[in-house]
Amino acid sequence: DAGFKVERIRLAQQASENIVRTLSPPDAIRTFRNETPEAVIETLRAGEDGLFAVGFDYHVGFVVKEGDTVTFCHSSWINSGGVACEDPASTGAWASTYYVVGRLFDDPLLIAWLEEVAIPTRRK
Repeated sequence: DAGFKVERIRLAQQASENIVRTLSPPDAIRTFRNETPEAVIETLRAGEDGLFAVGFDYHVGFVVKEGDTVTFCHSSWINSGGVACEDPASTGAWASTYYVVGRLFDDPLLIAWLEEVAIPTRRK
């Protein structure tokens, strides 16, 4: 939980979209439906640098975007399993028909963290 006051277990039981909506303000969230995995990666690559939560059909992870580099960090069930940070184009874990991408560490989340305010788990 990195010091954020979240309901860690309840949050982890949510659909990935709800996890992203809990951590990102509405104006910092983009939804992609029926886009190719490559198109979503290219949209991220063309956007601003930062840390993003990404929700998929059946998975959730983080994207670190620095310059032209997009790195996908997640708990991988592919190959050896465990935490992996990798090029999203090279992993089957990136495949989805639905992506919800939310920028992290915008003012509302940082203020809640600094003031030790509880962050309610959002549901759709």
